Amino acid sequence: MTDLAADLRAQDLRFLGRGFRGALDASGTLVETNGNRHVTLKGSANGLAVGNAQADAVLRGTTTFDTAATIDGQNRLSIQSLHARNGQIQISADGSPSQGVNLDARLSDLALLVTGFPGPVQLTGTFADNPRISR
Repeated sequence: MTDLAADLRAQDLRFLGRGFRGALDASGTLVETNGNRHVTLKGSANGLAVGNAQADAVLRGTTTFDTAATIDGQNRLSIQSLHARNGQIQISADGSPSQGVNLDARLSDLALLVTGFPGPVQLTGTFADNPRISR
């Protein structure tokens, strides 16, 4: 049985190099029960940047996140809840790749990613890893 809890508070992520910057305050747990690993992660980031202009534009400001997931004994992932949001994005998801992940994602302005295409965009649907589909 494995139980792990961690808190991370970094006022400046520049020590990571490669264009990372911003502050991060997060807590997480990993609890193993009957061969299943339950993971939670919750926190916020302020001024987060990863060194990519488009990603940095989407991540600016304060981003909050909260997720809970399970990895079973056969390494299959199941997302009970995933929520992330800031002034530019809002993402919610749940489900499993094998059965289908429900996704609701909103971007306040597509021009943050694609020049010349201003306005909000939303993606809602379910996707699954289906090895039975041939290419």
